[in-house]
Amino acid sequence: MKSTRDIASASPLRANRSLASRLALPLVLLGLIALGLGAGCTRREVTTESQRHPIERVVLISIDTLRADFVGCYDDSVTWTPSLDALAAESVVFTDAMAQAPTTTPSHKSILYSVYPHVHQTFAWSVPEESIESPIEALRQQGLRTAAFVGGGQLGRNHGFRRGFDDFWQNEHGGDRAEKRHIVPLEAAATAWLDEHHAKPFFLFLHTYQTHCPYVPPEPYREAHTAWYAGALDARDSCGKDFESRDLDEPDTRYVRSLYAAEVAYVDAYIGRLVARLKELGIYDETMIVFLSDHGEALGEGDRYGHGRFSEWELRVPLIAKIPGVEPRRIDAPVELLDVMPTVYSAVDAEPPFTFQGHDLFPAMGEPATVDRDRVRVAEKRAFAAIRRGPWRLVHHLNGGTKHSGLFHVEADPDGLDDRSADHPDIVEALLDEYTAVREKSAPLATQFVLDGDDRPMLDETTRHQLEVLGYIR
Repeated sequence: MKSTRDIASASPLRANRSLASRLALPLVLLGLIALGLGAGCTRREVTTESQRHPIERVVLISIDTLRADFVGCYDDSVTWTPSLDALAAESVVFTDAMAQAPTTTPSHKSILYSVYPHVHQTFAWSVPEESIESPIEALRQQGLRTAAFVGGGQLGRNHGFRRGFDDFWQNEHGGDRAEKRHIVPLEAAATAWLDEHHAKPFFLFLHTYQTHCPYVPPEPYREAHTAWYAGALDARDSCGKDFESRDLDEPDTRYVRSLYAAEVAYVDAYIGRLVARLKELGIYDETMIVFLSDHGEALGEGDRYGHGRFSEWELRVPLIAKIPGVEPRRIDAPVELLDVMPTVYSAVDAEPPFTFQGHDLFPAMGEPATVDRDRVRVAEKRAFAAIRRGPWRLVHHLNGGTKHSGLFHVEADPDGLDDRSADHPDIVEALLDEYTAVREKSAPLATQFVLDGDDRPMLDETTRHQLEVLGYIR
């Protein structure tokens, strides 16, 4: 298996709160600290300058299916992300961030709500009724204009992601698979929105499927990354198991990875233009920018491709936060995507609508830093949970099955192929106890998300086609 290095060588905040009263808040009321998995947030002292002056503009960027090691600030062999690397140089880079799910819908719901998938129960084929105020609605109630520009499909209106946003745009591509490249219309729509609304407080969410399969990068990115390839593999209509069903040789695998890198390079150029626009509008320095991915992608490791499993390639994601008043640094403590919304709420000094399950990351960015290096982290799918502490990840079948279950040493076995559960029953038991405690503590919150029978999202023709394009419907 070729590494990433081999590819490089080949080619009015809250309306009822005055500004004076906000600035007079004692520091002890600023920030949120995480007390453990499911423990939620309480106020604590934070001494960063940004917390004396609550941030009024937040941009949250999600690049679907982007693995961390294809971004230069995570792997110094990567040469195709100069814009992201420049942003990272002005940001806090979290080097050990884990997604809450290896698929789009549950992961994004966990990002935006800061609750685990077993709580929100929002998956590709289920959308519960909610009796709780959403974090986006709460931000809107506290004076921020909320807007989302997303790729549609599993992240559209049909899956409940419209809720809480004043302005909502989703891609309506309806042609061939290449048309998933919606950065051009997304950029136009989002830029127009920024031009109109940048002068007042806002929360802006941007999402693209660009790096999701099938990998169809536009020129000149494709040529720049794949001109070396002389093989016959046609990857234009392929996703995940399509590649696994073929007998790919080493150049074929390297070609697939190069196509993916070209997609990342194309996204990087967009990030550069977005940053430039924020600077032109005069708001870059005062804007909080959070960059992340919902999950990663297997690209030939262990002869696997795509996502939906619990390998390190699919769960480790980039998490980069440029926060006014916070010095750039790298933090290697274990964090989760659940932590994003508590940190945003801390930055804007807003009251959460409920107790978040994630951690506020401001303590980890303080001097001295407060981090939990022994933290237990959880990712979930419908029938499985992955519980991680330190180098160990337990994959547990929720219905008692053994298929795909096991205990894996992530550092030695990132592919998750060597089950060590028989050798370490004590670790298995400890991690299961931790997960049981998380589920028990989550139970009251989970009652706010109710599946009533067959709560499948109604898919219109456009959404169904989008899911076909992305390989979710055959």
